[in-house]
Amino acid sequence: MGSVPWWYDDPDSWDTVVLGQYTLPGLAQVKVAKAQKVDVKNAEGQSGATITFKGYEPAKVDIVLRMWTRDQWNAFQTMLPYFEPRPSKKAPQPFDVAHPKTALRGIRSVYIPEIEGPDESTTGIFDITFKCIEFLKPLPHATNTPKTSQDLGAFENQLVPQAPPAPPSATPTKP
Repeated sequence: MGSVPWWYDDPDSWDTVVLGQYTLPGLAQVKVAKAQKVDVKNAEGQSGATITFKGYEPAKVDIVLRMWTRDQWNAFQTMLPYFEPRPSKKAPQPFDVAHPKTALRGIRSVYIPEIEGPDESTTGIFDITFKCIEFLKPLPHATNTPKTSQDLGAFENQLVPQAPPAPPSATPTKP
């Protein structure tokens, strides 16, 4: 059993984000993208390429706040100066982040280099987008170019087949 709640069991945790000391107002939608740094060297006149692993990119986290009430708007205006990127001689400090999607992906802290909006998405509904980057201290890694695909070796015998999930048509609700 994982530590991230199922969205139907705890929908409030999926609809809110805690950033630093603040629970952000309105409905929050979070997107997380993680990637590796790779150098792809195409072979001239040939199919295929040499791929060199060069480390891990800090994750990109987008938080879209959807606000539709005066109270949400007023609360947001109160906390905005705390998050707003501003010129300074000091490096910006990361903010702790709490949301099931960031927890699932192992992201604990983020920088906020950009905030977009407010944008009116529907009449009377405004969106603010926090464009965040995972706070990730540099770690040494081995730069390498694999010669073949991964050999599972003895590990392959330890794989336990899992029962496939129920097909969408067999679930009681549809997306």
